[in-house]
Parts: sequence; structure tokens; C-alpha cells
Amino acid sequence: MAFAQVDAKRGEIHWLTDEAYSLFAAQPKSCGRFDTYTLAEEIMKKGDTQAAFEVAESVDLSGLSTIDKADHALLLERIRFSEGDGYNIEQAREHIRHAGRLAGTLPDTGTRTKLEEKILSVRTINELWRVGCDPASAMAGGLKALVDATPHVPESDPVRVNTLQTIAAVSTKCQPPA
Repeated sequence: MAFAQVDAKRGEIHWLTDEAYSLFAAQPKSCGRFDTYTLAEEIMKKGDTQAAFEVAESVDLSGLSTIDKADHALLLERIRFSEGDGYNIEQAREHIRHAGRLAGTLPDTGTRTKLEEKILSVRTINELWRVGCDPASAMAGGLKALVDATPHVPESDPVRVNTLQTIAAVSTKCQPPA
């Protein structure tokens, strides 16, 4: 019974996503940036990653801050890493490199470090998921070095929480057999 309810709810969400996508396709300028991102995320969850990429890519980046542009690149990276017809690991890696280049232009070292930590966390978890422990473990080591180099960042900071969870996930998944 519970599985039927979950499937029914998933069907409703997919139907609503399809309806929203139809409206978007008819009038793409009618959605704001965050609505467009939400739609792209929901389309990605359905596995239609090429459509999700096209929706996300339609966002006008002019006037956005460097951090917003880097977050945009991270969304494009996550879509390209996701299972579906738009999966492309090399394009995903290029999007993450672009986000890193943007982070490197930030004059405030605290903000830059925080964004770099966020970018590396996203890359680490995606590499773990798609490629395996070797690249993810190396990246988790880089994350640990960032954490160690910035002890003033509280563990309750949302980016730091995600970073610590990413390091723990890699450690748990990639433990050598006993």
C-alpha cells in the first residue's frame, strides 16, 4: 500500500513538472531564475537531463554576481553528472572548472575559500558517485586540508556541514576492506 502511495505521489510530481515545462517551453521568459532552476532540478530528477540542462542554461547570467554565476555552473555540472540522456562527464567537469575559475576571481579570501570548498564538495561527491573512490578520496583529502586550514569556520556553517558530510561519505564508502 505504501509503495502505491509513493508511486502515485511521484506520478503527480512528474505530471506537474511536465505541465510546468510545457508552460516554460511556450513562454521561457515568464519564469524567474529561481523558478527556472527549480524546474530544471525537477526535470533532472525525472532523468530527462538534456531538457533539464537546456532549461537551466536558458537563465540570463548578465547582472549576476560571481557567486551566482558559480552556483549556476554547479547546477549545470550536477545536471551533466546525473543519469539521463544529457549525461556528459567531460562537460560536467568543464562546468566545475568554470565555477572554480570564477571563485578564483573573488577578492575576499573568506568568500573565495567558502565557494571553493562548496565547489570541491560537489565535485567530490559526484566523482564518488560516478567514477569511484580513487578520485573522490584524493578530493576528500583536499577538502580535509581546506577544513584544517580554516578552523575559524564554525561547524554549523551550511557549507562546512556539507563539506564534513562529504568527507565522511567518502571515508565510509572508500574504507579498505578489513
